[in-house]
Amino acid sequence: MYKLAIILFFLALPVSTFGQSSIDKPDEQRPIFTIGETISRNQIALAEKDHREMRIATIEINQLAKSLLKAAKGQCLLSNEDEKKLEKIEKLAKKVRSEQGGNGNNLAEKPESLIVALERLQKAAETMELESRSLNRHSISFLLVEKVNEVLGLTKEIKKMRNK
Repeated sequence: MYKLAIILFFLALPVSTFGQSSIDKPDEQRPIFTIGETISRNQIALAEKDHREMRIATIEINQLAKSLLKAAKGQCLLSNEDEKKLEKIEKLAKKVRSEQGGNGNNLAEKPESLIVALERLQKAAETMELESRSLNRHSISFLLVEKVNEVLGLTKEIKKMRNK
């Protein structure tokens, strides 16, 4: 009988502790957010995510522009793989431009050769990356939009040069 009482005691102990949770305890209350606060938090999180993606895009544009310049200096022409990199640069630049609220892609001076165009592309991409580092999610940079437009104009000119 003594053994049966001890077994029942140990079996009943976990059941009584499982019934209590941290929610039931009054000293450990979770914060309650209103619908407006939740929406605001989600908007802030989305804006921060968009800003991070923009920064990553400018870094990737710079890396791709450097690799294009390095590849073209040896050959003075672009391969199909380089053409894909150029398309990726254009896609990412459009994304950055839309994030910053810019438009247009006017190119003031057209480059004379492929190498000159790729050098300008790399310099503009590097400036974009540096400028994006100084921004926060609340700011818009005229210089960044200007350089994005230059990158887009140069990609179009490089494509024209490739097709000739």
